Order: sequence, then C-alpha cells, then structure tokens
Amino acid sequence: MGSQRQSASVSELLLVSGCVRSGTTVLQQILNSHPDVGLTNELQSCLGLGQRMTLAHLRWVMRRGLRRRNHEHVFSQDETGAFRTANVRSTLRLLGRMGRGWHRQITPAVVRDAYRAVYPEARIVGDKSPTYVFRLDQLLRDGVRCLVIYRDCRDVVVSARRAAQTFWRGMPHVRHFDTVAKIAQRWTTEVEMMERHRGGLLALQYEALVERPGPELKRIAHWLDIDPGGLPVELVQRASVGRHASELSDDDRARIRSIAGPAMSRLGYS
Repeated sequence: MGSQRQSASVSELLLVSGCVRSGTTVLQQILNSHPDVGLTNELQSCLGLGQRMTLAHLRWVMRRGLRRRNHEHVFSQDETGAFRTANVRSTLRLLGRMGRGWHRQITPAVVRDAYRAVYPEARIVGDKSPTYVFRLDQLLRDGVRCLVIYRDCRDVVVSARRAAQTFWRGMPHVRHFDTVAKIAQRWTTEVEMMERHRGGLLALQYEALVERPGPELKRIAHWLDIDPGGLPVELVQRASVGRHASELSDDDRARIRSIAGPAMSRLGYS
C-alpha cells in the first residue's frame, strides 16, 4: 500500500469528488492502486484550506484518520490487523507533518508536504470525498486538481435512500438523505457546481466508466499524465446501473423530475 512506498518528489494535489453514491469510492480505489498515486478515503484533509492550522483541525484529521467508514480504513480498504496498524501509523505520520505548520495558513503545499510522509513514492497525492464538490470555487482557485464523477439522479436516489435506511442510519449526515426530494435537490446542487467549473476540472460520467472502463480510465490517465496500465479495470462493476427502473415508484419519478429534470436533461439522462 501507499504507506510502504519509497521516496519521490510530490508535484500535484488531486481531489476526487462528485455526487454522493456516484462511484467516488471505486474511483479512489482504482487511482490508489496506481504506483504514482496516493489517495486517502474521505480524510477530508483539504476542507481547511485557507484557514490557520489549529489544534481543532489536527484533531479533526486524527478522528477522520483513525475511524473506519463502512468497514474501510482511510488509508486502505483492508481489514487485516496489519493494515489496521498501518492505518494508525499513516495517520500519525500525516499529523506529525501537518503539525509543523502550526498556526500557519493551510495551503495546498502544506497538505502535499504532509502527504509525502504517507505516500513518499507517489507523484500525485490527495483525498476523495463527495464534500469537496461544494468547495470547487476555492479549490480550483488555489490550483488544486479536481476530478468529479456524476451519475443518473434516479440511481443516486435509489442508492442514497437505501444507505440512509441501512448503514448510514444514526449518522448525523443521514438527515440530508432521508427523502427523495432532499436527495434530488442535493444532486442538482452538486451538478450545478460541477457545471459551473467544468472548464477547470475533469468530469467523469459514472455510466460511461461502467460501460467503457478501458477508454475512460485512459482518459483519466492522460489527464493525470500517468501510465494507464496501472489502473485496474477489473475494479469497475456494472451491477448498479439502471436500478431505478425497478425500484422507484411513479411518484418518486415525478418528484425527481420536478426537482432535477433540467439538470438531468443537460447531462443526457432521459
């Protein structure tokens, strides 16, 4: 894994974001498999860009780094004892490097330098979190590279509603996804943010990735200037496309169309 990589010069900070339940996790896993890339899983290390480094920020990163999300660690997707230990060590390395910037402004350079302690051999480092899509204004202004993935709103509703009823139950953020209207409105806002900045980022359609994984991964590799052979196509699965056809009621469809219809049409979802 990335924590075992040797030394290299880190030159770019990459953030993977997009609509919730739209493939950000599998995209992070694919990219993190590449020897030139090291991405954490929802560490949210860049949410503090532009602010001063404080103890509260370091505690936030520590809590995020040491937690598990859906039985997955932030620095790896492995559940063995060895990888749990490596996850703790990676978190401490990152915190130690970030702490050197105490009370200084958190810049992309500060974050990149911290990631070098965890992914010393990677040329591209960063984080994946759907939350970043709401910060595109600042992130792109600060020169951060952003890859945003989007998906049919109807399938997002199906997946997010199921998550809200199961493994998200009891979590604070579930209140944003407990109705069809809330999910559709959030999807619309996320898409509008992506569209507003489309010239400054790489936008990826989830359905295109699933149907044509080879060409889409090559497009990502070209954008990042990395060898496409290091991106494992086999991690892409097709089972989750089009579930809305059998899992949404007519009322659900009408509600989604009333909220997200224009944005869906712009993206080619009929």
